[in-house]
Amino acid sequence: MTLNRIRALPLAAALLLLGTSSCRRSDMRVATIDVPEMEGERAVRIVTNSVANEVVGRMDRRQKEHKADLENGFFYYYEGPALKNVAYRESILGNIRDVGLEADVLHVWHCPPPPVKVENHPHPIQMWANRHALLLRIGDMKSAVDANRVVGAIARARTDGNTRGIVVDRVKRRLTVSFDSMRTDITNMEHAVACSGYRANSVPDRLGADDAIPWCWEATTARLTTRGR
Repeated sequence: MTLNRIRALPLAAALLLLGTSSCRRSDMRVATIDVPEMEGERAVRIVTNSVANEVVGRMDRRQKEHKADLENGFFYYYEGPALKNVAYRESILGNIRDVGLEADVLHVWHCPPPPVKVENHPHPIQMWANRHALLLRIGDMKSAVDANRVVGAIARARTDGNTRGIVVDRVKRRLTVSFDSMRTDITNMEHAVACSGYRANSVPDRLGADDAIPWCWEATTARLTTRGR
């Protein structure tokens, strides 16, 4: 459609058309990630989860948030009403189990965050009215690496195991990944794998430190309450 034809449209329709066109832009590329220590099905799952979260999970347009209390072994996952679904929660627990950790559901509840004051608006605005919380107890979650693996496992459950664009070569211990460079890049994927405990290309495991940095979650001190945090 030419620019002149767009000008002939009502303003709202023209903006919608331009917005839709811009949302469809992509730049598909292919990258390889060598993971020398990726041996065995558990390692494959952990590494694949980390990459899939960068390629698919973080871009799924679902509002979500993660918090971890490593000292007490509690993990808070925030999403929408889907958390009330028993089958979904069982999928989350199963995927966490597949990365070598055992989790128990302590509670699920509706907990919208406090309204936010917005400039030039007379009243605070509720930004996430349907937020729900899932509180998990994960006794073996002792490090940021463990918590990063939990994030990847939850992402796998949330996306129904979607690993499209990711090909695993178990012999060469390599992942070949097709990805949209306008959404992520190979550096993010390498660092996500490293933060889950595995060297990725030239990026050392745990980024060369004693423990990884939090990847897509923030630290918290748990208070066992069903009120919003």
